[in-house]
Amino acid sequence: MISREISREDRRKILVFLTDKGRKETKERRTRTITRISNVFEAMGEERTQHFIEAWALFIQTSMSILEQEKE
Repeated sequence: MISREISREDRRKILVFLTDKGRKETKERRTRTITRISNVFEAMGEERTQHFIEAWALFIQTSMSILEQEKE
């Protein structure tokens, strides 16, 4: 699923790559996840899904504001 090799420029670094099998597995999992999320939204209905998206956007916005305040 992954391969590792020592960097040619800096032998202290180890480069990590997805193999073809890893890329295929990642693509399949992403597809399954999108399908599951889509099924949940479909079961929730359009109105509840819209409320969820608005609440999630507010959550992200508020989280980012708090993080920025913590940096100060």
